[in-house]
Amino acid sequence: MENKYQIIELWSSLKSLATIGLVKKLYDTTLPIQVYATYSYPDDIIGIAVSFSKEFKIDVTSLSNLSELKIRQLIDTSMPGQKMLHVQLMRNENQRVFAALCEDLVNALKPLSDPKGMAQEFTNQLYKWKNLFDKMKFDGLSKEEQQGLYGELVFLRKMLSRSTNDAYASTLKLWTGVEKTNKDFQGDNWAVEVKTTSSTNNAQFITINGERQLDNSLVAHLFIYHLVLEVSKINGESLPMIVAEIKNLLSSNVPALCIFEEKLIEAKYIANHESLYAEHFYKKRNEKYYKVLADFPRIMENDLRKGVSNVVYAISIGMCDEYLVSEGVLFNTIK
Repeated sequence: MENKYQIIELWSSLKSLATIGLVKKLYDTTLPIQVYATYSYPDDIIGIAVSFSKEFKIDVTSLSNLSELKIRQLIDTSMPGQKMLHVQLMRNENQRVFAALCEDLVNALKPLSDPKGMAQEFTNQLYKWKNLFDKMKFDGLSKEEQQGLYGELVFLRKMLSRSTNDAYASTLKLWTGVEKTNKDFQGDNWAVEVKTTSSTNNAQFITINGERQLDNSLVAHLFIYHLVLEVSKINGESLPMIVAEIKNLLSSNVPALCIFEEKLIEAKYIANHESLYAEHFYKKRNEKYYKVLADFPRIMENDLRKGVSNVVYAISIGMCDEYLVSEGVLFNTIK
């Protein structure tokens, strides 16, 4: 996919200068606070910086020992009475992830008007970045996790296909499963739980994780999307393929693309691991939609005896045909 991030263009421009030391270029002149793209030569280190008043007290000591990011406060020599909160990426192979986070940061700052509040928001974003980069320190998704993520992306693709470019960002924010919520997709008065099974893991049984996953007491409409897959090493659609398709769909909407890439990291899907997933292909065998109503087979919190919690159980989804609804009914409900 072609580069769509403004900050990557700024880094490239700074690199072409080949000026020894740290150089910076203003990201956006319309912001009430100075945000810079930075580059250090010959170290070949990219970064982002925010300039703010020396009077602002910002504590980043707990972020001083990160392996991926170098965070420090410097005097802003180009702005009297100002200092910079400077973040540098220490490994260039994560440039695209870092670019997405930087663009997301700028988008978060744009609605704000108070420079002190903007400096604090930058600090808040850094703590989120720390959590995201921590998630990148593992060896890849298990086969079950890959399959589960693929199912969520299939449903997300359906949602985006019914959305407009202007609404892509708000649609992506409805994908909450990556944040370890009880439901995979949530709106104001509805929720959808995605269950993905295959011929290799007993397709007619779905696993329910916890007594709250099918609890509809806080939403007017709760649905299950059940996707049954055929797993192959030869043909079908791989996890990297569906990720690339969605990125291409979002490519003209940078804020939405940033949200998607951030959510992929939340799901522990890291671009460096794509080769691990490239030979796992999925083909849809079947898909069904169910509306969870009062008598739907499930365990609720008020069904449990005292001291019992975190219940994991299986449902024979083939016994739930009376709760079937069409895809149109589901999407008309959650639109």
